[in-house]
Amino acid sequence: MTNALLVYPRNPKTFWSYDAALEIAGKKSMFPPTGLLTIASYLPENYKVRLIDENVNKLMDSDLEWADVVLTSSMGIHKQSLENIIERSNAHQKPVMAGGPLPTQYHDKIKGNAIFFLGEAENGFVEELDAIIKKDYVAERAVIDKRGRFKSLNHTPLQRFELLEKTLKDYQVMAVQITRGCPEHCTFCNIGSLYGYKTRIKEKGRLIAELDELYRIGWRGSIMIVDDNVAGNQDALIPILKEISEWQKLHEYCFSFFTQASLRIYDNKELMEVIYQAGFDQIFFGLESPSIESLRSAGAQKNIKEKSKTGMSMAEKVKYIGENYFKPQSGFIIGFDKDPDNIDEMMINFIRETRISVAMVGPLGILPDTADYTRFSREGRLIKDIIYSGDTGVFTRQLSYIPHNSKGQEIGSDVVTNKVKKVLESIYSPKEYFSRTLDFIINRKRKPLSMMKINPFKIWVALKSFYTQGIKSSYRNIYWDYLWKVSRHDLKDIPDAISYGVEGHHLITMTKETLKVDDVNRDIEKILAAEEPKHHEYLERFKREFKELIKKHRRIKKDFKPDVNGLDKLKDRYSKLFKKK
Repeated sequence: MTNALLVYPRNPKTFWSYDAALEIAGKKSMFPPTGLLTIASYLPENYKVRLIDENVNKLMDSDLEWADVVLTSSMGIHKQSLENIIERSNAHQKPVMAGGPLPTQYHDKIKGNAIFFLGEAENGFVEELDAIIKKDYVAERAVIDKRGRFKSLNHTPLQRFELLEKTLKDYQVMAVQITRGCPEHCTFCNIGSLYGYKTRIKEKGRLIAELDELYRIGWRGSIMIVDDNVAGNQDALIPILKEISEWQKLHEYCFSFFTQASLRIYDNKELMEVIYQAGFDQIFFGLESPSIESLRSAGAQKNIKEKSKTGMSMAEKVKYIGENYFKPQSGFIIGFDKDPDNIDEMMINFIRETRISVAMVGPLGILPDTADYTRFSREGRLIKDIIYSGDTGVFTRQLSYIPHNSKGQEIGSDVVTNKVKKVLESIYSPKEYFSRTLDFIINRKRKPLSMMKINPFKIWVALKSFYTQGIKSSYRNIYWDYLWKVSRHDLKDIPDAISYGVEGHHLITMTKETLKVDDVNRDIEKILAAEEPKHHEYLERFKREFKELIKKHRRIKKDFKPDVNGLDKLKDRYSKLFKKK
């Protein structure tokens, strides 16, 4: 019997991690490790499986001592945590096989000895693993390259959800998959190279089997369909959605779904209605930019059909979808070569107009195996030591490329990152967030079919929200005004309003604290960059600046303080200049 230890790396703090919202909800992580749960199903009967999600449980030395092999799957944000897993496995002389998007794109930049499996597991993963097990442990790096091979999903095994039975309560959302691949050709996106430009879709019945298993183990609540563009093959998707709809009716809509799709679904009203009837209440759209010129340059054809041809602009489509079908979320990018100078103001106004409460805004990142990577490399504009993690927000201080303005002139990276900061600071001010969310709620013409059921857990979360947001927070008056106006509109909307408010708490907190961190980091850089003359005027100015910076640092929440850089070096300088003689 071979002991296989499946380890999922710990998520860093990001806008996507929802740490502050999870704290209110009493959860430890948003999603379970879908990839590893699928990998577990591939393993033959002679493998004994143990799953460790570092977001839920600590990886112990005893786990590594038990293991014969360590298997990991990781995303771009996981580099530091993955390297730690590899280092610990190396210390215990355990072979590591690392797969997922991070190794597939950046295996040459990951430290430690591991076998990096590039591409999809359907391409002989088990055979490669068996070969590793048969060998004695050797401290070496190796690459198994299976990229560019995209097999049917009809034989991909279902996830082993029973591995979650002891930790099910620690997750906010479950995750399943219907399709892989995307037919779009956005120049910045690597989904096509990772999973193919042809949408592969599961057979009818396979998703129902996963829903049955989730229902059996006791899950009730939200499920994300983790497809990058669920509507890539619309004709094939509709029968599956109808099947889900019938299942939901039989089970009293015990699940609510959300997913990602392109705005092309607007042109297919039958598809949108079937998605709604299946119990979807939110969809994330990759809108990317409110600028037509930027979209056209980025190959985002999905968003730039002319108004004269469709009858509606991009903003009008988003508002229509929000009013009639589901709550829209979106991702936006700043840093395209064709961005107008006022792209930040355009983005703020667009997000406000379309009532998108959750908008993930970040700088352009240049990923391997994309058209942008080829072009920027050819133009000598790549900064190759920078790994783009896919994170969004003001933590990003360095770009993976040299930006240009719309005239083709080189500009500083601060021009891009400052615009990102301006947008985030605006849209995630409490007043703006709750205003957009209220506007969405009172203007929607249909409520989700899978409305949140009132139960003891939901009541507990509501009370926790009232305390955290309605009493402790600095925006408590805005919060209560929002709930009051929702209740006057329709009391049945209160459960959704509380849920959206909890979601907003993370986004508001994350923005506020990361702006504080960024401010302190900039001050530290400025002070350390100054020369060290010993005359009295400099010493007095340094002392004032240092004390003011320490005050700012104290106002940062504890969980965010590790993101401050250079403070110890600054303290050393202070001690050297003012040490007692």
